[in-house]
Amino acid sequence: MADDIESWEIFVSLYKTGSIGLTAQELNVDAPTVSKKISVLEKKLGRCLFDRRSRPFAPTVDAVEIYDNAREIVNHRKKISAFISDKQNENGAIIRVMQGNSYRRYAAALAFNYQREHPNLRFNFVSPIDIQDFLDRKADLIAISGEINLPNCVFLSRGRMIFIPVASPNYLKENGPLDHPKDLTNHYVFSNGFIDRFSSHLSYPFKKKDRLWTMTVTDRIRCSNVEFSKTAALQGLGVCPSLPLFCCIDELEAGTLVPILDGWHRPSVPNYVVCRREDWKLKYFREFATWYADQQKDIQCKCEERLVKVFGQDFLDNLAEN
Repeated sequence: MADDIESWEIFVSLYKTGSIGLTAQELNVDAPTVSKKISVLEKKLGRCLFDRRSRPFAPTVDAVEIYDNAREIVNHRKKISAFISDKQNENGAIIRVMQGNSYRRYAAALAFNYQREHPNLRFNFVSPIDIQDFLDRKADLIAISGEINLPNCVFLSRGRMIFIPVASPNYLKENGPLDHPKDLTNHYVFSNGFIDRFSSHLSYPFKKKDRLWTMTVTDRIRCSNVEFSKTAALQGLGVCPSLPLFCCIDELEAGTLVPILDGWHRPSVPNYVVCRREDWKLKYFREFATWYADQQKDIQCKCEERLVKVFGQDFLDNLAEN
């Protein structure tokens, strides 16, 4: 009798609703099917399961005794069906990930490792980050920094974005030190302001402990790719007032870039991996999104540990203020 799962599913639903009509609606079947399935089940059991004279239908003593076991059968069936559905959805599925260009040094290995463990999945990495393209469904997953209002989305923390103002030692040797944000007006500034890429000026918020300073800089060259700005700094062409830590930790360790502005920095912001709620319902998608966010958080933590080894914990604590 346990082989007729649909009958037990109808039994469990009717037990809860007490109505053939409501059960038919809940299970998306017609009312005659509900009546027939229950009658056949009662005949197999040799027991009456519902008092049809009452409204709603009242379960009999026999129905009460078998209900828990029947519900367990139904729940197991649902779990198996969900597992099969997830596997079917995963086969050949393409997850489109919108990730910044500067993260490519990490993203390639992450995607490779995950795809190797999930050979039925495919990935398409899209750059650069564009919120409107994500809203227009040109990507399924987006990595963002800062608080951005994206309705009907799930936000997964991927750590924090720490910014460091940097320049090359040779540039500082030729052009003098920069100890305060106001000194930027006398230097060639390379910015990486993607959100404000169409404005003629950039307003830089700076912080040092409990002090704040905001200034507007006319940057002569701007690029949404932070690697562009970093390369300019490495070549001694100017300074970068807000380079993400993950992008320059190698150079800071090697000494080819050094911090400037004597502790003044752009406040840190939270990082997120974001997806739409409808995609989050898919198990294979949910598992990847969670894994991907955790991996990026781990990368950020390791970058911070490396920074501490070079400049000390107090240096990191100051930069981590938001």
